[in-house]
Amino acid sequence: MTVEAYRPVARTVEQLVNDYLHERPTIRFADFQPNILMAIDAVKEIKIADESLRWGGPNIRTAIRLVAAGEFRNPEGGLRFQFAENPRFRATLDYAIYDAHLDEKGNPKLARSTGTENMVIDKAVADGVALDDEQGLLDIVAELWRELPKSEKHLDAVQRNFERERMIHEITRGGTQGFTLITQYGGRRVFDKDGYEVQYSSSGGRAKKKLGGFENMSDEEIQQIHAHVMEKRRLIEMAESGTLAKHTQKLGKQRFEQKFHADPTTGTPVTASTKQLIDPRDGSVFTSKRQLVSFINSSRYATAQLLQRNGKVDPELGREFERLLNQR
Repeated sequence: MTVEAYRPVARTVEQLVNDYLHERPTIRFADFQPNILMAIDAVKEIKIADESLRWGGPNIRTAIRLVAAGEFRNPEGGLRFQFAENPRFRATLDYAIYDAHLDEKGNPKLARSTGTENMVIDKAVADGVALDDEQGLLDIVAELWRELPKSEKHLDAVQRNFERERMIHEITRGGTQGFTLITQYGGRRVFDKDGYEVQYSSSGGRAKKKLGGFENMSDEEIQQIHAHVMEKRRLIEMAESGTLAKHTQKLGKQRFEQKFHADPTTGTPVTASTKQLIDPRDGSVFTSKRQLVSFINSSRYATAQLLQRNGKVDPELGREFERLLNQR
């Protein structure tokens, strides 16, 4: 029986350099010929005491990482080399992270940032998924969805949708009944539980539904209807309980004394928050101090992600944040 001797497979310089480009810090630049040739030139030019070690792994890695960090400079101090992202990797990352996950207005649900991409790339490297494997990256994004930072526009949309559904729920008493609006001239407009106006034909009977319903109402329209319906119900309940006259007298006295839950520093009336704090990981609502504190401790940016919109703290969200933290 003849046993063949082991023959190591020789690798070209380009293959060797590309292997080191595939390491995590520089994987975005791998498999791209201009970067491979640039890295080879950097290895040729880097200063080294022992010339026999020039094409050794540690020296190749050092040269590549200096270029990637923008620190490989010529004797005059200028930038000598600069890698470019592999365009194939960039296109796949953009699609899998951003373009495949858009809201109803066409805005990416995930925050467009290096941090978001690094979380996906780290997982891809750990799982052995190539950065041009579209389906592989989509699966990773789905797996990491709760942890990936969401865009401000998406968080605003989630908050608006939550508020919208909450108001519709209250207007229709949980989707069980319609409602009535009183016009400025004293007329009545009747709506069913889906927000369609109830109209009747001249021959009798209810006419067919026309375009309308809650799904075609703007957020502002629903807010106005909610305010109208809630105020009407409140006054009816007070009238039925005989407290309306007492309440009117009390309001007048409090307004006169400027003590209607006023902030002691500004004298400005303090009202309850109209917004809920939404968990950006899954869209659920924070309802307890324990949940909120746990989320705050999960990330150094957690509080800002909850409260800031367009770079500023939303006062309503801040008020709800304080309310939950003040719970016992």
